[in-house]
Amino acid sequence: MEIRGIGFVGSHTPAHAEMSRFLQDVLGLTPITVDGVETDGISENARWRYTHFRAPDGRLYELVEER
Repeated sequence: MEIRGIGFVGSHTPAHAEMSRFLQDVLGLTPITVDGVETDGISENARWRYTHFRAPDGRLYELVEER
């Protein structure tokens, strides 16, 4: 299967190493390092930490981490 685009990805797992291997070995995704992405800072509440950034397509995206 050739993945030609991703419209939405949402995932939460405590098994970070296992998920990383799955994404690379099974789905064939390659990790990359991205520098120079401007965010609106890190916000947090009792359960979550999150930040927003605008991607090259002009849309606003959110990264979320459970505390």
